[in-house]
Amino acid sequence: MIAVSIPGRSELVIHHVVFDFNGTLATDGKLSTETVELIDRLKREVQVHIITSDTYGTARATCQDLGVDLVTLSTDKAAEQKKSYVEQYGATATCSIGNGANDVLMFQTSALAIMVIGHEGGATKALQSADIVVTSIESAIELLLMPHRIVAALRD
Repeated sequence: MIAVSIPGRSELVIHHVVFDFNGTLATDGKLSTETVELIDRLKREVQVHIITSDTYGTARATCQDLGVDLVTLSTDKAAEQKKSYVEQYGATATCSIGNGANDVLMFQTSALAIMVIGHEGGATKALQSADIVVTSIESAIELLLMPHRIVAALRD
């Protein structure tokens, strides 16, 4: 569990982190060594989920040794499926991390939404729905591992 007290807001308690895979967690369908190490640290604090339409067809093989929940979605209803997945685990205790238009509903449903604008870019609609925007997946995960950074970004 990650608990964050943000001045001017209610306490944020995160039990689940839901990652979009392609463009967010992975670049061109691949994870960096640093990202794998950070996920290993993060899963000691929260339950980690990866949810993907698997654009490159690499998610299952890439994530098989991570020890996290991996869900592959149908591409035609990914946005609605991501939202339902977050609701299933308790939206008020979930942080979602993504970059695409199909992450907007997930962002709007989650207690905390972090957008990653990395090598594959990001959708403007997702940007408008995010609570925090970062420029790398490593920065996104580090926000959760060092919650004082969340406070610095979100306090009034």
